[in-house]
Amino acid sequence: MAKSMATLTPRYSAIRSVCEYTEQHDVPAAIAYRERAAFNGVLGTRIILWEHSLKEKWSLLRFGKLQIESAGDEHEFTVEVFLDGLDPSFVQVELYADPIEDEAHFVEP
Repeated sequence: MAKSMATLTPRYSAIRSVCEYTEQHDVPAAIAYRERAAFNGVLGTRIILWEHSLKEKWSLLRFGKLQIESAGDEHEFTVEVFLDGLDPSFVQVELYADPIEDEAHFVEP
C-alpha cells in the first residue's frame, strides 16, 4: 500500500491536477483575453461587427452559375458568389467532395 501511494500520488495529486488545468486552460484563456483586449478591444469590436454584418446579409448571400472545366484528371471549378455588400474577407467558399471508398472526403478552399 505504501509503495502504491508513493508511486501513484505524483500522478493523481491535487498539485499535479491544478498545474495541468492551469497549463491547459487558464494560461491559454488568459493569452486569448490579452489578445482580445489589446488596442482597446479592437479585435472584439471587429468580431462584433463581423457577426452583425453576417446576420444582416446572410439571407441575401447566394450562389450563381457553377462552371466545371475538365482536362484529363484535373478539374477547375468556378462559381459566382453574390455577397450583396458583405465584406469578401468574411466569406470563404469551399469545394467539398464525398469520399471514394475508403478515402477521406475532399475539402478545398
